[in-house]
Amino acid sequence: MFMKKILFSVFIICAFKLNAQIVITEEADTETLIISDGDKTSKGGRKVSDNIWKVDVIGPVYGKYGVSYERELLSFLAIQATVGMTYYNFSDYYLSLFSFNKSVPLAPGKNLYVGDYRKQNILNAKPGFYFNAMPKIYVRGDGFEGFYLGLGLNYNKWSYKKTKREVDYNAIDNKQLGGEFALGYQVINGKMAVDVSTSFGANRNSTSLSDQVQEYNAQYVTFYYGISLKLGRYF
Repeated sequence: MFMKKILFSVFIICAFKLNAQIVITEEADTETLIISDGDKTSKGGRKVSDNIWKVDVIGPVYGKYGVSYERELLSFLAIQATVGMTYYNFSDYYLSLFSFNKSVPLAPGKNLYVGDYRKQNILNAKPGFYFNAMPKIYVRGDGFEGFYLGLGLNYNKWSYKKTKREVDYNAIDNKQLGGEFALGYQVINGKMAVDVSTSFGANRNSTSLSDQVQEYNAQYVTFYYGISLKLGRYF
């Protein structure tokens, strides 16, 4: 009977050690018990990271060259930040749905239709930069995977080359500040991620123009749509 008690005690101690670590601190010669909760895994047994780097593979088609970083905050919530280089070309002109206040008063008795100078200067831009910050809510609450809704904040800025063509108004620079609503779906395969989304938004534009005599500032609002296909990797 005594031997059975000893064997039972040894079994309990061994089982307990499988789920615990002993850390001995040198200062006080005391022992601290740390209970291990195992590896963090998702379904399928693969490792889960809280971070993803992504690039938009179709961005260059409409004038945006950027990289995105996404960080999981909660099981259903993540934050994504995108920064990169942009040109004023297909992105702003051909993806715009319509503009509010298209006729911009520049001086007494003079008005400018916004579409005029935008079309004239579409391929006359210097490289600029853009930034987007977007909280993302995953509908399934499965972190990083499945359908999500996003609400983004945009900032874009670029300038123009001095045109050699005779035009009524030469654009000098442009700043945009706006927001967008996005609907997307993200798929995880091992350490790789595929993020497909579509978005609708509005930008407030502030553009400096020149008619060879005087400079003006045109302010107006554009509404636009966008599509995105991002490829990413956990790290």
